[in-house]
Amino acid sequence: MLSFSKLVKHQILITKADSGDHKDIVHIAYGADNNFSLGTAVSAVSLLKNNPNIQPHFHLFTDCVPADFVEKCQQLAEEYSFSMTAYLVDTDKLSTLPVKARWPSSIYFRIVAIDYLANEVDRILYLDSDIACCGSISSLLNVDMVDAAVAACLDIDFIEEGDRVALMNAPEVKGKYFNSGVLLVNASAWREHGVSAKIARGLCDPQIKDALLYYDQDLINIAVAGKILFLDGKYNTQYSLNDEYKGTASALPEDITFLHYIGATKPWHQWAKNYSSAEHFLQHKACSPWQDAPLVEPHKKILWRHALKHARHQRQLGAAIKYGLGLLACALKKGRKSPAAQHHADAGEPQPLRKSKALR
Repeated sequence: MLSFSKLVKHQILITKADSGDHKDIVHIAYGADNNFSLGTAVSAVSLLKNNPNIQPHFHLFTDCVPADFVEKCQQLAEEYSFSMTAYLVDTDKLSTLPVKARWPSSIYFRIVAIDYLANEVDRILYLDSDIACCGSISSLLNVDMVDAAVAACLDIDFIEEGDRVALMNAPEVKGKYFNSGVLLVNASAWREHGVSAKIARGLCDPQIKDALLYYDQDLINIAVAGKILFLDGKYNTQYSLNDEYKGTASALPEDITFLHYIGATKPWHQWAKNYSSAEHFLQHKACSPWQDAPLVEPHKKILWRHALKHARHQRQLGAAIKYGLGLLACALKKGRKSPAAQHHADAGEPQPLRKSKALR
């Protein structure tokens, strides 16, 4: 059976805090490939700036650690007291797990991170890289988890009724499906309930690929059902920047601890920079060693498409032409694919997941 913790190939100590600071050490994990390195960096900066009374130890599980990322983290450590360790993950083995075009194998980094750290520390705060910290996390760190394996917030986009629940065939998560972008993990309970093993067994189930949409998040939900503590929504305020061009955007609440930029458009994307809702990210970037790092341009079809829609919404003709041409180039490239390859990409309608003992 797959052991997630054994997928860590190598550790790199990027920076170590002064042991004389006598602050509470908080273990914070990120799981992200190199495409999310800017988001990870600014997320860590936002947490440091809003929480001067803690000493974070950041644990970054990734596929690549660029030299300039290390250099900037060490520069940041001259101003803030924190430790950071990077863990290089065996992506070859992860690539054999179920994925979709929308989700690369790096979605499993969060499970690798939690499984690995659960043997090392008592409590883990896992954060997605598209999260900005907007306030103190002291009250979150003091939550009494009793025997819960995970504390998390409900997922605002999950539909309680209908196809998703039917496909998952997991009535125990109905109305209790949480978003895995912010997870406070009770390591002893995670181990006691064998959560990693349940997820690993689930990934060996041939039904999984066709039944689930968000493989890692769905499996965590099923595996910890009944052992979840639900948190106030301020700890994972989910906001889609794409709602801006759809005309469905709403004002952000005033009381936010973690702002989670869900959806394909992220605040580090060039086409998102003009929205006030992206300011929580941009302000922290501007006062960090990454202040001169360029915002990211689209590099795949889904991003070209969203970039074009944002440019139209913002009435930026030049940008709209650029993104339109990029989208056209993607369409022409796709048209050159062989019919067999196209059939393979389009095949596979979701099938219901039978009640699987592997996940219980």
